[in-house]
Amino acid sequence: MAALTSLWTFRRGTAALYTSDAAVAAVALSMIGYVIAFHVFDALQGITAFVLRAYRIAVVPTVIYAVALWGLGLVGGYVVGFHPVFGTPRGASGMWLMQAVALCVTSLLLMGFYLRVLKRQGRATVQSSSAGP
Repeated sequence: MAALTSLWTFRRGTAALYTSDAAVAAVALSMIGYVIAFHVFDALQGITAFVLRAYRIAVVPTVIYAVALWGLGLVGGYVVGFHPVFGTPRGASGMWLMQAVALCVTSLLLMGFYLRVLKRQGRATVQSSSAGP
């Protein structure tokens, strides 16, 4: 229980660093979970995209970004934020929710594509070594 109390105090203190308005701080605190998920999935997709670039693969990640981030994230965020999709319109939290979901989908698709590249590369290595000199 003490850990939850200290976490809540930390969150309130963090919001207080940026604003003295209680209403703004309350809205910011309600979105902390979305921001945490956003950053975790953003780090995962960023690392995976950099690894794919090291393999000189850029077209497929670009298509994944376009569809997931612009389609699901931006358009989905607008729809969830300003239209009654999940009950009432969610406003800014709807945008953060869909951005986090889009980054999750992006990271999963990029990781899946990377695993496919590794599998294909493993087959190519086995075939070239079995062909012999």
